[in-house]
Amino acid sequence: MIIFLSIFAVILLIGCRATSIKEFNTDYMSKDNTNIIKGVFVVFVFFSHCSQYLKLGSVYDAPYLVIRDFLGQMIVAMFLFYSGYGIMESIKAKSFGYVKKIPVRRILKTLINFDIIVLLYYVIDLIFKVNYKWSDLLWSFVGWKSVGNSNWYILAILILYALSFLAFLPIKFSNKKFMHILCAIIMTILTVVAAFLIFKADKESYYYNTLLIYPLGMWFSILKAYIDKFVMKNHIIYFVVLMIGLAAFIYTHEHILDQPYIENGLHYTLSLPYTLWSFAFTLFIVLLTMKLRIKSFVYKWLGEHIFTVYMLQRVPMMIFQQIGLDKYKYLFVILSLIASVALAILFDAFFKKLWSKIKI
Repeated sequence: MIIFLSIFAVILLIGCRATSIKEFNTDYMSKDNTNIIKGVFVVFVFFSHCSQYLKLGSVYDAPYLVIRDFLGQMIVAMFLFYSGYGIMESIKAKSFGYVKKIPVRRILKTLINFDIIVLLYYVIDLIFKVNYKWSDLLWSFVGWKSVGNSNWYILAILILYALSFLAFLPIKFSNKKFMHILCAIIMTILTVVAAFLIFKADKESYYYNTLLIYPLGMWFSILKAYIDKFVMKNHIIYFVVLMIGLAAFIYTHEHILDQPYIENGLHYTLSLPYTLWSFAFTLFIVLLTMKLRIKSFVYKWLGEHIFTVYMLQRVPMMIFQQIGLDKYKYLFVILSLIASVALAILFDAFFKKLWSKIKI
């Protein structure tokens, strides 16, 4: 696996340029730049999913497995952070006009898109005689369960969109900064409550342990002008902050591994060390993008089609495993990648036409 990861690393490095020591990439949070970063991490998601269908253990797999285990849930951290940031930016620009459209433009659109894909997975299950209960199928339509598809992230983002709508309803009365702060506080509290309820429902920790990164993105949007003014004041301050961010990530990572942190029934993934680790990683990546300009049509395309690439990549993996192609590891990965991209192109074109005909 490390061979494939190295190829994508080379693609990344070819398009990567650092600004001069006294300059900064001021548009580091632009849509194009954030799409590229999301594209980078969806590659990690792809390899992580591949590893679930393959037997990895060769000397060429070992370095990848170390990277995978080290990053863990952080491969989706930037998706959540940029989503929260984007929602907040849209609210600041469009006020309540944007908030009232969240149920349709964000929740319903995502749900319809997701449910069509769930049906596709279920058809594949039927073809290969993989049986699921009807209750599992029904729950899978909201991401609570799965019929072979990836589901936890969609459940998380649907919950976060719904909470965003509720938390920012007061924007109807004012779109001033104090109201942004108040609503962001409400959003943060609601996210903590949601994470705790999912935990109490006995879901795996990955369902809830990164949820707070979403409101972090909102806070970054609110405070971005102040952050930029301080961090970009000069290169010395920037590098000091960057090193503090790196140290915080390494330190908190070590401390979530060496303590079980179960107190009063509260799992360690709702603990302060885990939260600080995820925040430190996310902000460290953001700090890097202040200095690094990445131009890559490969990662940009992946970032622009992240939903379908993310959701459909298991389709070829499931099929290839059923027909025994998982015995040929490298061929499995190559064909899965090609098929995932092809499916994403076809599905996005199909859904664009479908959504244009839905009059809501």
